[in-house]
Amino acid sequence: YKQEYCGCSYSLRDSNDWRKANMIPKIKIGGDTAGLGDRYFSDPLVDAAEESQDVVDEFFSQANEIAETAGNDVMKRKEALK
Repeated sequence: YKQEYCGCSYSLRDSNDWRKANMIPKIKIGGDTAGLGDRYFSDPLVDAAEESQDVVDEFFSQANEIAETAGNDVMKRKEALK
């Protein structure tokens, strides 16, 4: 089973905002499909690409830029993702 976010509501919100800005479907909780790829680890190469260090680094780089620009203001964060 793949968990696409840490489980807290803020992570879900921020992850889905980031996904929207990067044209990735929202996280889906439950069901047979995931927001990105398969629900389960089924293809080692695809799974590794989804969780590659480059993808993780890009996510946190973007998150840091947004935090520096918008601080804790959720509306400013959403605007920074456009």
